[in-house]
Amino acid sequence: MPDPAEVDGDGLRRRLAFQASRRSMAEMEQVLSRFMAVEREKLDAKQCSRLLRVLEHPDADLLDWLTGIRQVPGDLDVEALFWLEGYREERMRSVQGKSEIALEG
Repeated sequence: MPDPAEVDGDGLRRRLAFQASRRSMAEMEQVLSRFMAVEREKLDAKQCSRLLRVLEHPDADLLDWLTGIRQVPGDLDVEALFWLEGYREERMRSVQGKSEIALEG
């Protein structure tokens, strides 16, 4: 019998938040932290499960797929991966804004 924490939305959201905060690349951890801060309570159990499967992949692959450096494999849940895309773009705007301020100063 599956652990109830693994099948209900709250348990999956906690597991997803833990996985999001334990990334090997700082950029992916920041993207996922932003995503979780905004979307965590809106995610249902099915969406959490889909994202957890996506997060099983190495951060370098996730980042390459999100930035378009490499094509997303056909067996990956593309929709779940691209839920994160807006949060990657937000981080890039934030970094660019800081570098423009530094150049002006």
